[in-house]
Amino acid sequence: SQCSSGSCRLPFSGAALGTCGTGSCYDGVWQRDREADLDCGSACGRQRLCPAYARCEEAADCASGRCGGGVCQLAAECAPGDCGGKCAPCPLERACAVASDCLSGRCAFGVCARQDIGSGTARISASASALSSNGVSTGSISAAAPQFSFLVDESAVLQAGAPFVSSVSPASGASGVGSSVRLSGGNFASSPSASFRVVVADAASRVRLAGSMAAACSPPADSFIDCGVPSHPRGSVVLVLEYSVSGSSAGPWERAQAYFASTGAFRITGRSGFATGIKLLQAPASLVRGELLQPAPRAVLVDDFGQAVESDSSTIVRIAAFSGERGSEVATLQPVAGPPASGSAMPSLSVAARSGVVQFDGLGVAATSLAVGRQLRLVISAETGDERSVLGTSTDFVRGYAGTAGLGGRLSLSGCGVADARGLCCEPPLWLDSCGICSSAAAVSARSCGI
Repeated sequence: SQCSSGSCRLPFSGAALGTCGTGSCYDGVWQRDREADLDCGSACGRQRLCPAYARCEEAADCASGRCGGGVCQLAAECAPGDCGGKCAPCPLERACAVASDCLSGRCAFGVCARQDIGSGTARISASASALSSNGVSTGSISAAAPQFSFLVDESAVLQAGAPFVSSVSPASGASGVGSSVRLSGGNFASSPSASFRVVVADAASRVRLAGSMAAACSPPADSFIDCGVPSHPRGSVVLVLEYSVSGSSAGPWERAQAYFASTGAFRITGRSGFATGIKLLQAPASLVRGELLQPAPRAVLVDDFGQAVESDSSTIVRIAAFSGERGSEVATLQPVAGPPASGSAMPSLSVAARSGVVQFDGLGVAATSLAVGRQLRLVISAETGDERSVLGTSTDFVRGYAGTAGLGGRLSLSGCGVADARGLCCEPPLWLDSCGICSSAAAVSARSCGI
């Protein structure tokens, strides 16, 4: 613009010439003839005085009331670690009242927040610009916002001795058991008694997700620390490093400062060591009225990567039979075995996993079961985790047979007292063979039909 105020007022739309306006203290333009720095100074009133490290011409330009070397100084009462107002601008996630309290230049809901990235041009005031070696501000910066932008200026904002994080590596991976990331930055080993942990935060607001877990960290080096990734479902999150100065697990916990807009961004590709599925290990090939399930159904709880969750000995797993013809569960299975051996559980349709494995011993098909036919499945399911999600798996279609006990191999039937596996009545001269089928052929062996 040809106007120092950045405001050119045209008499009408499309006019070739206009007059320079005075601008305002809220327009994002540094008006050098009246503002000490970008949108601040005595000319802007008491509510728009310049923060620490901004340009100044006199003490009245500064919120601290102190101007030295053309730069607003910290207020005399500012203690180490104080920020906002008359003190140094605050890093992300510290309390704020106005935008000038924050190094990022954005105060949202009382907390310093990062500037939106990718929406045109980012304008950084002198409070966030670099200082020359003699402590004089080098001026405001106006540049296209890169994908990874600075949130802090190390010489101006990072609290002496306070931990800060600049990067997390890798940028994606598993969460939970066996997971690990390295957080690089500084001042991690400044306190021998401090302990560290990582928590999961929302990718947009950087607020810790309600009900989320925390993961422990190894003893730190000064410039990096290795930590686990808290168990959490798939998705994009922010990993936030917290520290307890006293080393107590009860805290209080403080957040390490984030150095970049992208600091902590992490994509969880799966949850390790947490049951998110069920894998069937063995199941009977058929159901026979009045007979035990052979072999006993057996399954294992697995995580997102298909690995057995051996640490799970509490999840309750249930088994049921479903009929495709009826489109619903059928009351077919029941405990039929006698008292269990010492130390084993009573036969039941609901069993607790042991080291991630569940086996349904002592179950059989009721003698009055309606599960006769082809479209039958055994379904194994469980509810697990803090989200109460339902896990499940099923067998392929199995065949249900009518019982043959006491009938003999070639016993003729009169009337329709017994239905065969196809649901048809047996009438003379047909008989119920070993497979539960009405037939006129010679009896077949039980092995050939899966009984």
